[in-house]
Amino acid sequence: MLIKIILFVNFSRLYPSVPNNSRLCGTDNYRLENIVLHKDYLIGIPVTAVHYNAEYYPEPMRFHPDRFMPKNKHLLVPYTYIPFGLGARTW
Repeated sequence: MLIKIILFVNFSRLYPSVPNNSRLCGTDNYRLENIVLHKDYLIGIPVTAVHYNAEYYPEPMRFHPDRFMPKNKHLLVPYTYIPFGLGARTW
């Protein structure tokens, strides 16, 4: 059963059901490095770009199920796997 879940998770990384997401900024004058965000700014989250970023997933175009195995979970960066959007059930 675990291998089926791991295969599904890796497939969902390569082909997310929600390729783009957006959120409203809830804080005024929020500083993100050199960018200032104001309350109610719409912020786009390019899910596919995050999932294909080599900084988070070495060889991002490769179907590599081992990257999601429990023994490798410590290598995953939080909020870089978001195929269904962001929320309480995000892995």
